[in-house]
Order: sequence, then structure tokens, then C-alpha cells
Amino acid sequence: MLRFSWLPDLLDWLYWTYLVLCRYFSQTVVDDVIVVLLILVGLASIMNLISYRLDGRPRKGRWADPNKALYSKLRIRHKPSYWTNRRGKKLFTQRWLPVTHRIRKPKALVFICHGYGDHCNFFLAELAAKFCKEGYAVVGIDYEGHGLSEGCFGLIENFGLMVQDVADFFNLCRRKWKSIPAFVYGESMGGAVALTLHLNHPELKIDGMMLMAPMCKIMEEMKPHAAVEYSLNTLANYLPHLPIVPTPEFASKAYRDEEKRQRAAKNVLGYNMNPRLQTAAELLRTTDAIQRQMHKVSLPLLIIHGSDDKITDPAISKLLYEQAASVDKTLKIYDGAWHCLHQGEPDEISNRVVADMVHWLSERDRVRFLDVLGQRMRRVKSWTSTWVASHVPPMMPHVHMPNMPNAQALFSFGHPGMGLGTGRERKNSSGSLDGGVAGDREDEDGRGGGGDFDHTPSSPDKVVRGMGSGVLGGDGSGTQRGLLADEPKAFSQGPPSPRAMSCASWDSLGEAGHGGAASAEIFSDPCITETEGEGENVKR
Repeated sequence: MLRFSWLPDLLDWLYWTYLVLCRYFSQTVVDDVIVVLLILVGLASIMNLISYRLDGRPRKGRWADPNKALYSKLRIRHKPSYWTNRRGKKLFTQRWLPVTHRIRKPKALVFICHGYGDHCNFFLAELAAKFCKEGYAVVGIDYEGHGLSEGCFGLIENFGLMVQDVADFFNLCRRKWKSIPAFVYGESMGGAVALTLHLNHPELKIDGMMLMAPMCKIMEEMKPHAAVEYSLNTLANYLPHLPIVPTPEFASKAYRDEEKRQRAAKNVLGYNMNPRLQTAAELLRTTDAIQRQMHKVSLPLLIIHGSDDKITDPAISKLLYEQAASVDKTLKIYDGAWHCLHQGEPDEISNRVVADMVHWLSERDRVRFLDVLGQRMRRVKSWTSTWVASHVPPMMPHVHMPNMPNAQALFSFGHPGMGLGTGRERKNSSGSLDGGVAGDREDEDGRGGGGDFDHTPSSPDKVVRGMGSGVLGGDGSGTQRGLLADEPKAFSQGPPSPRAMSCASWDSLGEAGHGGAASAEIFSDPCITETEGEGENVKR
């Protein structure tokens, strides 16, 4: 969008210039100078308007995708579409999916961030097809003013807004593929986009980044003189669309293979004019910001650079590798390679670069898959434990009892927050059987009441009463004690019973296990035998 907020400032500047000139020169000279300045400003404004309106982009109907045969050969589903950003601009997007994506989920999602003046067709579409052939889903977006997207051709009015568009579309894709890892691939300026995406939007679920010749700093050979740079930054406030930033020819310094360089000249969707004033100013500000925040980069990182790159500085990639806080980081420098590693190098180098990226992806998506699988297994175990605790009644553990005619036993079961005590009359002196009554109570302290029972034996002058109480602490341990007596008894020590129930199967679910009687003390008299048992619930 054209901006005319600079007009009052320009008129103010012309007025003060007129006053200063009148002080030192004659009126005739001053008038001539002012006329020349007005003519220059008018011409610049006309050029600015023309560069905005007639940006040279081909119409969508004239663009024929050159990679359709490749998609058919590799059995790839290609889905182009338009997505509207927050400012109402329609941005061109593409998806490349393996033909088996409906039967088998892709290994991971690869999100492509293209470079300056480029787009996700042409060479990057070939790279996407290679990723797709290996089983990855690939997504790309043309930034505003790039490729087939709306906006002034080649203009980056605000780098932060451009990254915001990428973040919004990445979130949209991430919601579609929730269960697979997501990686961001950034090439040249796309590397700066990927880094800014990570630094400015830490909430995004990105599992790793691949940066090819990232634009963390522009080479001095590509930058104008410092005085010219200052003047251009000032002019950018008034005439942002003017493509007058002096830079060397890009293709001659980016493509080493001559045949591929000639093919790049046929890329009609690429921006080949000089950078616009506002674009140059935004790129300089962005690279300065990235250099100050390299230590904040914490994602798994693969950095690829050519040792003879004349566009972006390989030394800054090494600095990024050294300063990044990432634990998992890899740096690969290819000797003799230039800037465009996968589309401008001989096939031997470009194939090796793609193979290295696929290998790096396969290692990370496998690790990520195991992490996700572990999380899901833990979720299933937790759900199973909760369901069992709420639906399956506690089992009575088997307790070893001495072979005695008269015996009673008390057992303890425990769950977090609930204690159960059960009294059972195993056998009385007369040989008749009688069942106890189970009691339970649940509160915040996790204390549960036990069962109580009474029994009147065959002899009417004897009444046997017993009461069990259960206590279960919040830490998962519990005891159950019971006492049955109606007269003093002689004491005898019996052998300890074995653990009534193995806790291993419950421990594996991460919940409190069910402990049985760990020890037994046996009291006996002529009429009754009593067992007191203690059980401990183990929680891991």
C-alpha cells in the first residue's frame, strides 16, 4: 500500500532548504535549485508509483507449473491453493503429499521458507518432491509480494508481519497434522524467517530446523557503502518502493553450475530487479537482530553452508552453531560450494546435500516418534489405572494360614484416598461359618474404615466380637489390624506368612499396589484362634 505520510515532512524540508539557500545565494539561483529539486521529487514519486502498480508479475493464467511431470513420475499429490492472511492479502500456498498419505501417515511435516525474491515453485518444488518421495508431507507458502501471492512485487514492507503470516499458516498446518513431528526448512532469507519464527513465536510446536545458507548476515560484498546505506535508509521512509539499491548481479554469484544458472534465468516468478529501499532496510534490521539473539536458539538444528558462498557469510553460520543453546545441533560446510546448494551446484553436490538432510530428518522423526509413543503409553497406563481403580473391586489376597481348626483373618486393601477393611470369620470353634461385614469410607485424608463383625458360637455363654479398622495414608501405604477376644489367651508365635499379592503388576501402572498380609501373629486358646495381619501398599 502506498504511503503519503512523508509529504508534510518533505514540504517542511523544502521550505527550510529554500530559507538556507536564500541566505547564501541570489534569488535566481535559489529558484533554479528549488525547481530542479521539485522535478527530481516528482520523477521519484512517479517512479515509485509505477514500480508499485506495474510490478512485472505474470498473471496466474500465464503461469504453467513446470513440475507436473515430476509429480506424476514420483506419484506425488500436489495441492495448490490460496490462503488469506490477517491483512486480507491472498497468499499462494502448496502442499506435496505422498500418494499413500491416506493409508499411512507421513513420517513428518516439512515447512518450507523460501529465500528473497524466490517462491515455492521451480527449484524448491523439486526439493519438496524429493522430501515427499521419502515419505514426508511438505508445505510451502509464497510471502506477500513474492511468487503468485498478492502484494507489491519484491517488497518486504515489514519483516515481522511477513513472519507473522508464516506463523499463522504454520499453526494451521500443525493442527491438521498433530500427531507427526514438524520441521522448518529455511533457505537464505528463509533461514532468517525460520530463526525469527522460532525467536518471536516460541509457542509454536517446531521439532527442528534445517537452515541452508541462512541469512544471518549479508556479505560486505553485497552491501552498499556505509554512506550510501545511510542515505538509502533515510529515503526508504519517503520512497519505500523504489528499486534503486545497488547490488551485484545475483545469479553469477549464487549458481556455480552454468546449465542451472541458465535455467534459473527462466524463473519468471522470481524477482530479478534491484532491491527496493524498504526491503533493503528491513533485511539489514533483521540480520542485526538475529546476530544479537543467536544464543537463544534452542531447537534441534542442522546448518548447511557452502565454503565459497558470496551472498551470505559462512563464518556467521559457524558462529550460530557455536552460540546456539541447542543440545542437538549439526554444522555441515561443503568445500567449494556456492550459495544455492541444492539448485545451483553440480548434481554430485546437490544430491549429497539432499541425502544429508533426509538422513538428519529420519533420525529426528524416529526419536520424536518414540517420544510420542512413550507419552501415549503413559497416558494409556494412567487411564487404565484410573479405570481399574474406579470399576474393578479389590481382590482378596491369598494369605498363608497355618493348618489350624480355628482361625480368623483380617485383610487390608488400599487405593489412594480410600481404605477398605474386611472381616472374615474363617472358622469358629463349633465348625460353623459366618461372614463378616465390609465397611469403607473415603475422605481427603485417605482414611478408610474397616469391617466389623460379631459371632455367637454354639455355646450360648460365649460371645465372640471383633472389629477391623483400616488406615490408608495419602502416600499409598496402609495397614489393617484386628483383634478378636472374649477372654485372656495364651500367646504363641507362628511363622510369618508370605506376601499375599505381588505388587509388580500394579506398580507398572504407576499407581498404588495392593499389599497383602506381610506378617502374622497367632493367638490361640481352647475356643478361638485369631490372626492379626498387616499389609503395605507400595506406590511408585
